[in-house]
Amino acid sequence: MSTPIFPEDAPVHKLSPDEKKIRQKFKGGLNETQLKAVHSILCKGSTRIGRVAVQEAKKAIYDLNTNETTLALEALFIAVHECTPIRAKTILGKVKKVVEETLPLEGNKFITPEELESRIYGEIKAIDPAHAKAVQKRYLEVRKQLENAPEKAAFLIQIYKHFGKEGFQQLSSQEKEALIQGKSLTLQEQQAIIKKCNQGMIELFETLYPTKVFSKALKELPEEIKEGKKAFSKQEQQAFTTRANRILFEVKGIHKDALEKLPEEFREVISGGTAITETMEAKLQDISQHIQQKNRVETQKIQEKLHVLGSSLPEIFSPQERELINTGAVSLREPVYAMRLSQALFTQLVNDSKPFTPEKIRQLKDLAESLPKEAHSEDFSKLTKMLYGTLMALEMSLNPLIVDQERLGPEKTGEGMSGSYFLRGFEETAESWAGISFIYSVFKPTLEEAYAPENPHAGQSKEFFKAGKANLDILNLRALLGTRGLRNGNPSGEASKKEHVAYLLDHDHFAGVPLTVMVELPYHPIFVKGSAPTKGGSLQEFQSETELLKPLTQKADCDTLLPGDQLRRMAILDIRYGNSDRHFENFLFRQKFSGERTLIPIDHGLTFPDSFDEARFGWAIFNACKKPFGPEERDYVANLDIEKDVAILRAHGIREACIPPFIARTTLLKKGVQSGLTAGELSLLMEQPASGTCPFAEACLRADPSHPQFVERLESELEALIQTVLKARK
Repeated sequence: MSTPIFPEDAPVHKLSPDEKKIRQKFKGGLNETQLKAVHSILCKGSTRIGRVAVQEAKKAIYDLNTNETTLALEALFIAVHECTPIRAKTILGKVKKVVEETLPLEGNKFITPEELESRIYGEIKAIDPAHAKAVQKRYLEVRKQLENAPEKAAFLIQIYKHFGKEGFQQLSSQEKEALIQGKSLTLQEQQAIIKKCNQGMIELFETLYPTKVFSKALKELPEEIKEGKKAFSKQEQQAFTTRANRILFEVKGIHKDALEKLPEEFREVISGGTAITETMEAKLQDISQHIQQKNRVETQKIQEKLHVLGSSLPEIFSPQERELINTGAVSLREPVYAMRLSQALFTQLVNDSKPFTPEKIRQLKDLAESLPKEAHSEDFSKLTKMLYGTLMALEMSLNPLIVDQERLGPEKTGEGMSGSYFLRGFEETAESWAGISFIYSVFKPTLEEAYAPENPHAGQSKEFFKAGKANLDILNLRALLGTRGLRNGNPSGEASKKEHVAYLLDHDHFAGVPLTVMVELPYHPIFVKGSAPTKGGSLQEFQSETELLKPLTQKADCDTLLPGDQLRRMAILDIRYGNSDRHFENFLFRQKFSGERTLIPIDHGLTFPDSFDEARFGWAIFNACKKPFGPEERDYVANLDIEKDVAILRAHGIREACIPPFIARTTLLKKGVQSGLTAGELSLLMEQPASGTCPFAEACLRADPSHPQFVERLESELEALIQTVLKARK
């Protein structure tokens, strides 16, 4: 089967007897869709045209796509171009306007084709009286010929549709007349005609472009078009123009991204709808230079703000992209570049061990505002909102001019033995700060940790629940930094940075640890008074629409309520971190209306201990943790890079004594998962039993962390430990 010469080539629609009957009734005032709809009523056995169909028909727009009207307008098109080519464009423009203004109704009466022809003739006579009669005569001749052979005339209509007069004029008088009369043509004859029309259009384009540009564009033109096997149609002409314009831009050194900023009158140039003339080319060059200068200024401002922030242009752009940026061919404000920049900047900032100060937060906000908001990555947007919202919450709560001070600023969470505060402020809108109270973050000051100098619990009464009995003790949780802690291996003063590192080592947000950074915030009266004017600590994104798991354990069966895969992901996290504080108040639960359930692990201050036997895993009781790890979980564990993780720990000030236990835990996890152990089985090896010793701790001590070959010896000990578990299964 041969390839169609024309795109979307289709035979002219023939009217059925029923459709002719309907068309007769409404004087041609139905479009094809309405015609078929009414026809379907007749086909269902109705003896008359339904009232609803009649009402719809009376409202119908006289559709130019009906067979009858299409032939009439094509005939007019041919006649005008033949009889008065100089004024053809003006006449046909006026014809189009007449058609749009007079269709479909005048009062409640349809405009018939004859009435429409009369009005059009009047317009032609007014524009070109010398040729009006000739046009009318030729129009009637052509229309009659087209109506007598509509299927064959379709080829002529396609010629005009795709080439216009430029293509048609390439044909000889005999060929033109043969087409109008609907003479039957062989495929070879059709291709010969198409080849002539194609060549005419190619020659026209040759006059529009410089020789070098035209020659390059012509090489990309499909051979089928050059040979006449396929029409150089409107679509192909537009594609050719697009290629030629692109080549011209390259020759002139105008980058395509710069063209997107051109004024509206040049937009057609971008899509290839218009060839570039010499005048347009000169103007384009001027505009391009202006755009490049503007791009350079925008980029320079962003780079200056990056420098102020202590950052630089990230190594995410290729040398070619950097050249485009530096020359002004593109701007860093353009979404495709701004999105990548904002995400790379987010990664830089959250991995920085230096805290965010108020000045740095303002600098970040200033930089964020220099990039289009819609081009902020999701992570970058979260970071900016959390930090700036927190700072505004503090500052607004101290501003005596703000009426709703009690709804703003820090408020105690009432949880735990350390100082912990919600930072509540007004939500920022596009125009201002709206009066809607919104919690941005949770702040945990380093000096208010348990057994830190400014801990809020100094000589206060506190209830402890041990073995189901309530005991009332007098607490004093203040001490010098680093002297003691709530758990062995976790002295005070380290919880904040461990919260931060817990976020960084949750690669790809696998377990869902909320965004956490280090900050240095202005002092607020609700904080415990210290000697410094600021408070340093960790700041974590607040998780809205969540609830603590502990109350849920009294309401529902958690094995059916909690997502098993997320429990196992949390288990992977805790095993790596050596978490000694994973109880039911240290992970949140969110359930959406859709039924989607999410677990969110929080409170990672008691992780990365310098001991081997302090792990406490609240998730170990769930059935999901007694099942094998899934494929995604196994892949994640297999791809963990211990060396890279250790580098992150050291870069963020985690003590060297904490490194060997971390290596040991991650090694056990990788080997255990590879051998088919479950999270529950790993927990039995790592947790300190009620009586006896911790198997994992004993194996690590036998390997001797101080030994130069600790890692090699450790692997051997852990292999033996895993084999013990596998044998016990049998």
